[in-house]
Amino acid sequence: AAHINLPDAKARYDFEPSVTREYLNIWNNNRQQAELDPNDTGSILVIEDITQTEYDTVKKLQNALLGTKKRPSYLGKTFGKFICDEKRLQIFVNGQKVQPHDPTMLGESNVRCVYDGSFHAKINGQVEHVGRIVITEIPLELRNYSDDIGISVYKEGRLMTVDKTFFGIIQTKSPYDAASLRISVELDSKNFNKLFQVSSSKNSFQNISSSEDFSNFFRDKYWKPYGRPVINKYQEEMKQRKQEKMEAQLAKWITNLHSTSN
Repeated sequence: AAHINLPDAKARYDFEPSVTREYLNIWNNNRQQAELDPNDTGSILVIEDITQTEYDTVKKLQNALLGTKKRPSYLGKTFGKFICDEKRLQIFVNGQKVQPHDPTMLGESNVRCVYDGSFHAKINGQVEHVGRIVITEIPLELRNYSDDIGISVYKEGRLMTVDKTFFGIIQTKSPYDAASLRISVELDSKNFNKLFQVSSSKNSFQNISSSEDFSNFFRDKYWKPYGRPVINKYQEEMKQRKQEKMEAQLAKWITNLHSTSN
């Protein structure tokens, strides 16, 4: 389990809090809080005295780590595939448990799974697993997070990036142009690197849209039959909603005009 301890949420992030703790007490308290069996656990990591420059208040940092109604938890999104299994990883921020967040919302009520499957390729004469692709269609009531729009790329279970250009296939003026579409690509980086010559390291991943071979492969095999129809359906839906709104406004205007003339 990882425990991130922040100072008072009302404070500004311009000081170094002095925090001293008995780590045996931390173990006991966290074990009870997480209902862990001391004979069936790994390590507890406690992170304190965090230095960062992105957020000027502790509250803003805490919201980023835990998530809000408008933005999912950074930790829940990045490490969601690990914390789905509580025996594998649990993360707490000031005692609050981080919940996993899957951008595709696969398995959620009213979310349509358009495609879910693995892809393989022959590498050095052997058929190898290269990755898994999930494509979902999100209903209007669940389109809360614009940060999720695009292709979420995972390497060994960790979210590395969200490509909002859909691997260079579309260039949207607004992320909401593709609000109903969610795609995740989970890669076996070793085999993927061999197949498409995309460089990666332990903590970084080159923008895979720079691989023309992979972009063409993805476009032909997944985007055209699965992704593009979702976008087309969404655009028609938005066009219809706009038309209905205009008609309602016109009807209201005509009603007001009649009332005025009478």
